[in-house]
Amino acid sequence: MDNLENVFRMFEAHMQSYTGNDPLGEWESFIKWVEENFPDNKEYLMTLLEHLMKEFLHKKNYHNDSRFINYCLKFAEYNSDRHQFFEFLYNQGIGTKSSYIYMSWAGHLEAQGELQHASAIFQTGIHNEAEPKELLQQQYRLFQARLTGIHLPAQATTSEPLHSAQILNQVMMTNSSPEKNSACVPRSQVTRTFIVCCIEIRNVAGQPLWLPLLSSIDTVPCA
Repeated sequence: MDNLENVFRMFEAHMQSYTGNDPLGEWESFIKWVEENFPDNKEYLMTLLEHLMKEFLHKKNYHNDSRFINYCLKFAEYNSDRHQFFEFLYNQGIGTKSSYIYMSWAGHLEAQGELQHASAIFQTGIHNEAEPKELLQQQYRLFQARLTGIHLPAQATTSEPLHSAQILNQVMMTNSSPEKNSACVPRSQVTRTFIVCCIEIRNVAGQPLWLPLLSSIDTVPCA
């Protein structure tokens, strides 16, 4: 640990004299080096992530950077109260445009049985037009299906919520995803019908809660 602390002091000295325009890139390289050379030292990695969070907390140009989001999600895994941590991020404006934050947040709440709250988080992300939109909407539909027992079309490959590792893997793939097929039917020709219904669930105290469910059907004109 002493050697790692010495290395970190050297890194801090390097950052103090750094004059480039992407300090997060320097942190990214350093953390990758630590993960590759000390893969079992989770405690030190948590300390590094905590330093990184403090360093970039008020740098708004990084608040929706996919790299910073990735580190926020990693740091969330070390927090005993993930809901409070995600709430803190949201209040700071961090990840408000990232679907991965909302999916991880809602997934945690669902695992805790906070279904109404999880639904609200999904809806907040959709309202904020978080990216990628299609993935967030798909995960919300799967969440709704788990509550109602409705089977979705074949293209929905899983009815289970994405785990943290799956979300982390997808964060870094976002920028490298291929462009959509330009031959798709123009949005102006698609009619979307929204269906809103409510189901009754009960909390741990046995009190009824009404959970709104939103579905949509797209109608494409025939050629």
